[in-house]
Amino acid sequence: MTGASARTANGGLHQFVFIAAGGGAAVIDGTVHALGPGAAIAVPPLVVHAFDFAPHTDGYVASVPAAVLDHWSSPKTQWRSLFKAPLLLAVTPAQAAQLQTTLDLALGESGEHGASRREALTAFAGLILMWFHRTLAAGRPDGGSQAFAGIQRVERCTTPVEEDFRRHPSLADRARRLGVSAP
Repeated sequence: MTGASARTANGGLHQFVFIAAGGGAAVIDGTVHALGPGAAIAVPPLVVHAFDFAPHTDGYVASVPAAVLDHWSSPKTQWRSLFKAPLLLAVTPAQAAQLQTTLDLALGESGEHGASRREALTAFAGLILMWFHRTLAAGRPDGGSQAFAGIQRVERCTTPVEEDFRRHPSLADRARRLGVSAP
């Protein structure tokens, strides 16, 4: 990624970016973010983003199909909800080293065309997802449970909207189905 610029909306891919050295700037959904060593970014599908990396920046970009995230998602991990919005994390050296090791191993596997390559890459994607989940939880005194509860409430509201958008139920009907008031 040395000195590179990129602008994209990533279709059906979740993108995970890690800056190992150097830096630059990211524009995610119109907001500019400064990037330095140890920046870890998760960008969900269809989020417009651009990166402008300073010369000699070194790092990783891992693109993970949404189906892989669904494969690893469970009610306990809540990864599907966690990765609905962009995440930008500044991490400790120990956290950075752990992510960099995982990404190095994934990159090595990606370059090989050995038996069970697809399964191995799916497993590495799971480790990347787990790293983001644990890093977020470690930064919250409650382990992230309050934030995840809020995410679950939002998903509980958005899922029915996505499921019956062609039917156009009234707001009162939606509120009644969700067990909340219309306002």
